[in-house]
Amino acid sequence: VMNLLNLVLISLGTSTLASNHNNKVTKENPMDLLDYTPSTNDVVITLKVNETVLKNADGSDMTITFYSPYSKESKKIKHDMVDSRIEQAEKSGQTRLSSSEVDTINTVSMAKNIKEWNLTSGGKALKLTEKNAIDTLDKAFWIKDLYDKAVENSLGFMKG
Repeated sequence: VMNLLNLVLISLGTSTLASNHNNKVTKENPMDLLDYTPSTNDVVITLKVNETVLKNADGSDMTITFYSPYSKESKKIKHDMVDSRIEQAEKSGQTRLSSSEVDTINTVSMAKNIKEWNLTSGGKALKLTEKNAIDTLDKAFWIKDLYDKAVENSLGFMKG
């Protein structure tokens, strides 16, 4: 079981940053904190299985575009979900969550953070709805790993 406070901390997510500085510091080229701030509002993943890019009937890559974790849209979704859960906890007195509930909340949060997609399922284009997104993320659980890797790659400037 997980305490509601832990859920709130987990839901804050990760920040995606990109460096705009060439790291050669001189008097004329000083480092600036704002060079290490988010530079995009989307995380786009191309769906791959065993390094094979999945294709739609029209030959286009299957892709999902998520709001990045630091974007205004993503923060609003997170805040709304946490506020709703806090309200539920206050009404019911239930402040603990099972791991299954946390998993569901994380899947719903990820689904709500999908901005657009280009996917084929059952031989036809799959319409983006929250229900379809949740079903897709539950069935194709490996999509979360692709998303996490895309976010991690965007943090590359912070390594080594």
